[in-house]
Amino acid sequence: MNKKARQKFLLKMNSIDIQCLLELATRIENIESDKTNKAYPYLIKCAQREAEHRDLEAIIGLAHMVYGWMPTMVECDWEKYNENIWDKIIEGDITEAFLSTIKAITNNSIVGASKLLHFCNPEKYAIWDSRVYKRITNETPYDSRVNDIEKYSIYMEHLRSIQENAVELKNYLIENKGIDLSASTMRCIEMVLFYS
Repeated sequence: MNKKARQKFLLKMNSIDIQCLLELATRIENIESDKTNKAYPYLIKCAQREAEHRDLEAIIGLAHMVYGWMPTMVECDWEKYNENIWDKIIEGDITEAFLSTIKAITNNSIVGASKLLHFCNPEKYAIWDSRVYKRITNETPYDSRVNDIEKYSIYMEHLRSIQENAVELKNYLIENKGIDLSASTMRCIEMVLFYS
């Protein structure tokens, strides 16, 4: 991403604060019966069970699981897997080197990588996809715009900077929009961007 595009994206990310998210949340229909929302807690529990193994088989299985949410079959570069991946997931690593490795494991897709990371560690990672990108930028979400490690990293840095203030948002979504109590604050922020 060039400097001008980076600055433009940073400005749009910085305009998203808890008040903005609360305003967007009021526009969301009740999602209690939404199939994606209903499946979410089960996928989190499955991912947590698999993450206990912290091995290649867990990564392969989870990569295929998150692609169940996507219209594409996963093709993975398993040679990129190493034993440190799980430590970095638990730490919440968002360095370009680490994200490049996870992207290679998930069909060379930062969207797939973000879903894998989110299900492995929902407190530290949010899902990034074309709907989130469009909400933030109000631009057509071409693959070349969305499948960008630097944008995902900026997105994650910003969400982490507002995450501790998102309890009010989470409570609002639980009380008014039917989300599951177990949803992380990171998930709540991302859900508002996705559904609004």
